[in-house]
Amino acid sequence: MMAKIEKLEGLNRQLTVTVDATLLDKTYEKKAARFAAQAKIKGFRPGKIPLAVVKQKYGQGLLQEAAAELIDSSLQSAVQEQKIKVAGRPSIEAFDINAVKVGTSFHYTAKFEVFPEIALKDLAGAKIESWSGDVTDDDVANMLVQLRTQHSEWIAVDRAAKLGDRLHIDFNGEMDGKPMEGGSAKNQSLTLGSKSMIPGFEDGLVGAKKGDTKTLNIQFPKNYHVKELCEKPVCFMVIVHTVEEPKLPALDDAFAKKVGIEEGLETLKARVKEKMQKELDETAKATLKKDVLDKLSALNPIDVPTALIDAEISHLQEMTRQQFRQYNPKITEAELQKIPLARESYAEEAKKRVLLGLLLAEVIRIHALTVDQHQVQERLKEMAAQYGKVEEVLPMIQKNKSVIADVEAFVLESQAVTVLLDKASVSDVKKSYDAIMHAEKTV
Repeated sequence: MMAKIEKLEGLNRQLTVTVDATLLDKTYEKKAARFAAQAKIKGFRPGKIPLAVVKQKYGQGLLQEAAAELIDSSLQSAVQEQKIKVAGRPSIEAFDINAVKVGTSFHYTAKFEVFPEIALKDLAGAKIESWSGDVTDDDVANMLVQLRTQHSEWIAVDRAAKLGDRLHIDFNGEMDGKPMEGGSAKNQSLTLGSKSMIPGFEDGLVGAKKGDTKTLNIQFPKNYHVKELCEKPVCFMVIVHTVEEPKLPALDDAFAKKVGIEEGLETLKARVKEKMQKELDETAKATLKKDVLDKLSALNPIDVPTALIDAEISHLQEMTRQQFRQYNPKITEAELQKIPLARESYAEEAKKRVLLGLLLAEVIRIHALTVDQHQVQERLKEMAAQYGKVEEVLPMIQKNKSVIADVEAFVLESQAVTVLLDKASVSDVKKSYDAIMHAEKTV
């Protein structure tokens, strides 16, 4: 066997392999002998079929099978011998298997992408802010208002609607003069400011009164998840049946008990503050991690294999479909697969994810990182605590191999981030609860 590798554009490679006649004949003879020992042909006893008869009746098919096997095995051998890191599945270019003949060598060409060679630049000297903050009494008070709002009593009012009000509406959507599929509803409950509808819909109902009919000429956002609807104009006819305002319950011991805190209001405040502080700390940590990874990507703009991007796009599409399933548990798998999800709308995010995965893999390789099982168990305990008593839930989680794999990947990634941070110039910055929870850091 001879193999010649040729570099094409970018990460693309072409491998030409020649399989010699001796190897082809040997493989063919073995297949024919094995077939003769197992075949059933009228007029011959099992295992006593002459090899010549087998070759006469099935020779061409067996020869093609032999050639196909040799293509697979020789390609693997060539890749291993030349230490090629193939990304994705190789494609065999225009090979006519019908032209293979006994006693004659043949050659084929395989095209594929390879993983990029990475000369990793770490974060040495990079300036990074590490945020932290403390939850104040005012923060807790604001959160309690939100909690009370969730338990509001809705009271019908005879006035113009404003943000925070709840409306009951009928609406019908038209696009290009025709009724829009899935664009209508009857007696729909809608809280203005909830952002549960496309931009412009809720704002267009501010000022509406009971009995009003509104015409909303708006358009789908540029980044809408259904590509065919991105930036498309749509007209909604809306009938307002009721306008309601929230009446917040009193903040007292009775309210605390209503939300499950039997000890009373002061304990509720303490629990809320504790939960908010935990969320703040986790968000600050996640923001720091994102900042580190964004800087790593910016410092290492490598080529990314298209095959890996395509695979990641498919993964992201499947994640979107599963989100649809969460909102509509009755939807069938066939209906899920019919949801139009344009691959182009996932391309940028997919490329970013693949790039980051390759860079983190290189960080892990260079520093010989292995999963810290202590951190894995601690995170599993945190997960278990969200669903009940740790000692009861944890054993069940530990049996789920998929969950364990996800947690191990998360922990290993966090270890890589820690290694990267050791090289960076990190400054501690104190910020408010709102600043941390609602900010977006950029590179």
